[in-house]
Amino acid sequence: MNLNLPPLPRTHAVTSTTFKAPPLDGSLTLPEIYDWQRDHSPKHPLFVYTRTDNHDRTEICWDEAVKAIHRAAHWVTSHAGPASTPPPVVAIFAASEAISFFCTVVGVMRAGYTVFMVAPSHTPTGLKRLLTEANATHVFVSGEESLQKVAATAAEDAKADGLTIGVHPMPKFDDLFVGTSADFEAFPQRNYDLDAINLIIHSAGTNNFPKIMKYSNRMVLQQMLVPWYGEVDMTGEILGCHPVPTYGGAGMFEVVTAPSCGFVIATYKPAFPATGPSPDNVFDGFLKAKSTYGFVPPIFLEIWLSDPEKVEAMKEMKGMLYAGRPLNVEVGDQLAEEGVNLFTIYGTTEDGVINNIFTKSPGMDWEWFTFSPLYQGALIPDATGASELVSKSIPSHTPAIIDTEVDGVPGYATVDLLLEHPQKPGHYKLVGRKDDQVVLSTGIKINPGPLENILMYDPYVRSVVIFGTGHPHIGVIVDPARGHIDPKDEAKVNKLKDSIWPSVLKMNKVAPPEGQLTKEMIIVVQPSKPFTYTFKMVPQRKIAQTDYKPEIEALYK
Repeated sequence: MNLNLPPLPRTHAVTSTTFKAPPLDGSLTLPEIYDWQRDHSPKHPLFVYTRTDNHDRTEICWDEAVKAIHRAAHWVTSHAGPASTPPPVVAIFAASEAISFFCTVVGVMRAGYTVFMVAPSHTPTGLKRLLTEANATHVFVSGEESLQKVAATAAEDAKADGLTIGVHPMPKFDDLFVGTSADFEAFPQRNYDLDAINLIIHSAGTNNFPKIMKYSNRMVLQQMLVPWYGEVDMTGEILGCHPVPTYGGAGMFEVVTAPSCGFVIATYKPAFPATGPSPDNVFDGFLKAKSTYGFVPPIFLEIWLSDPEKVEAMKEMKGMLYAGRPLNVEVGDQLAEEGVNLFTIYGTTEDGVINNIFTKSPGMDWEWFTFSPLYQGALIPDATGASELVSKSIPSHTPAIIDTEVDGVPGYATVDLLLEHPQKPGHYKLVGRKDDQVVLSTGIKINPGPLENILMYDPYVRSVVIFGTGHPHIGVIVDPARGHIDPKDEAKVNKLKDSIWPSVLKMNKVAPPEGQLTKEMIIVVQPSKPFTYTFKMVPQRKIAQTDYKPEIEALYK
C-alpha cells in the first residue's frame, strides 16, 4: 500500500525524545498507526486530565491508551461478533466522556469494523434514518436513560421495516483502563484495505437532514498529512479540547491528528455522567491542564472577552483554535489587539480540514487562512462578490462526496462562500453559504452569515435567522438569550427590540441598502415554536423559516 505522494516536510517530533513521527506513506492505516505508536512512543502522553477540586494532573501515555483501545476492540467483538469483509458498520451513539469515547472509536476500527460516530442529540426517527442509511448493524449506547430509550425505539422501528440493529452498552472508562500489563490481551492483528471505508460521520443538518460522509483508510491518511504542512512543531503541546464534541468533524480531527503529530489532548476527568462544557469549567480545565493551546467554539471566545483575567491567561497561551462558524469580527479584533493568537480551522464534513493549521501567529489577519498544499479547489464567482468553493478530487485529497466536475476534474461543490484578502492573494475567509443566501424579489443576493454574527454577539440574543427570499427586503427571527417571551405581551416584545437595537444599528452599518433591518421586521421566537438546533448549536434554518412562515408572510402584507 502506498499513497504515492512526495515526502513530508519535517515539521513535528523534531526534538522530542518520547514521540516518533509515524510512517504516513500508506504502508500503515490509522488503526495500525495506533499500534505503531504504542511500540515507538509508549511513554509519550496522549491524554491529560485534572480533578475539578485541585490541580492534580493525570497523564495517559500511548502504551496505556492503546491497551485501552485493544480492550475496546475485544468489547465490541464480544457483543457484535468478529468483523467480516467488507467491514460492517458499528455506530456509537453516546454522551460518554472524551477518553473512553475516543478509545472506543479507535477500538471499533481496530476490531475491523467501520465506525459511525453519531451525535447524541437525535430523536428515534432521526437516529433510525441515519443508522439505516449507513447500513449499521450494531449501535453502542452510553448509559444515559434518554439515549437508551432513543436507541431502543430506533431499533424497534427499524425491525418493523425488516432491519436488525443490535443495541449494546458502551464501555465505560473503568472497563477500558483496568488491570495490569500482565492481564493485557492484545487484539489479534488484522489486515486493512486502504480503500475500505474506515470511518463515517454526519453533517450538522443546518439546512437539511444530516448527511452521512464515508471516509476510507486512504482518505483518513490524507487528513493525517495536513498538520505536517504547518509551521509549528506541535509534538508535546497540550491542546485543551474540553468543549470539543467527540463526534463529527471535530472528533475526527482529534482521532486522526494526535497520532500524526503528537500533541496531547487535555480533557475532563472521566466521569458518569460526563461533565458538560461551560465557559467557566472549560477555561478552568485549560489552566489546570497547563494547556498551551485551546480548541473552542467561537461563542466561548465571545464570552471570555468580557473577563480581563481570562484575556490575560489567553495571552500567555500560544493560541486559541476555533471552528464551527466564523468568530464575530469585533471580538476577534479586540482579542488580537490584546495579543491573543487566534487560529481558524476551516473545513467541511465532506472534506475534513483543508486549510494550513498549526501556523505562526496571524496577528490581526486572524480570520484569514490559506489552503493546505494537499488541497486543490476552484473558486466560482458569485453575484455578491464572494466565490463558491469547489473541492477537487486529486491524489492528495479526496472529498467524501463527488457531485460536480470543475476544470475537467471530479469535485464537490461545498456551497461555502469565500472572500479573498484584498492585499494578500491566496488568503481567504468564510463569509457564508450559498444555500443560506437570501435572494430578494429584486434579484439582489444577501449573505446572512456576517449580519447574523453581529446580532448573535448581543447579550440579549441566543441566535437569529434572517429571512427575505422572494420579498423586497429582509427580516429576522430572534431567539432571546434570557428565556422565551409571550408574543402577545407587546411591552416585553418591544423591550427586547429596544434592547437589541444598538446591535441592529451596527449590523445596518455594514449591510447593503437592501439588507437594512427595521424594528417592524423583527419576529421573536414563541414558546410554542422554539428553534430546533443542530449539534453545533446552530438553528436549523429551513425548519425555522417553515415554522414561522405565517408570521413572515404577515409582515410583508
